[in-house]
Amino acid sequence: MSKRLPDAEVFSLLRGAGIPLPAVFWARSPSEAAEAADGMGFPVVLKIVSADVEHKSDVGGVVLDVRSREEAERAYRKIVTSVREAAPEARLDGVMVMKQMDTDREVITGVVQDATFGPVIMFGLGGVATELFKEVAFRALPLSEQDAKDIMAETRASKMLGAFRGKPPVDFAAVESLLLSVSRLTEAHPEIDQVDLNPVVVGPKGAVVVDARIVVKE
Repeated sequence: MSKRLPDAEVFSLLRGAGIPLPAVFWARSPSEAAEAADGMGFPVVLKIVSADVEHKSDVGGVVLDVRSREEAERAYRKIVTSVREAAPEARLDGVMVMKQMDTDREVITGVVQDATFGPVIMFGLGGVATELFKEVAFRALPLSEQDAKDIMAETRASKMLGAFRGKPPVDFAAVESLLLSVSRLTEAHPEIDQVDLNPVVVGPKGAVVVDARIVVKE
């Protein structure tokens, strides 16, 4: 049996592993959401917090590009109403207020279980490109520095992450560091069954995990 960890535990594990995340606040009312958003600086993203909702966007649980306190309050109410209508049985634990990151390029990484090799790390293009191209590379854990370089070079992501259409190359060292951190996190917590970090926003100065899911063995 496996279970998906609550968002707060996921973010705590990732921060403890040195994995870069945007500023996050867990709000339980529209006024708390507005206060948190104002403190972070706009724009922000609001997302539903619920152990019963796996794909937040599918139930109206995400509002992007919130740019004022008033918008934050409206977004909170909109999210709660939408999720209650789409998933009336879901337990709602508030709304996550997250600093919105400038989107440059996106990748996906995570850990899945292989019948032969056990836990393996995967890497590829993230965001909508994950579903569009369905192209990822895999390596058995633990990951070495050379493994991290090789896995980045094996997919179309490597071309997208280099100099592309006038954009400078991304911070490959930051992506490599992220992959190694995911490997160490999984080694340190053998109860982890799956890790899904998608999207990871990457640019010339770093890589930041925007959304994350972790499943553990019970």
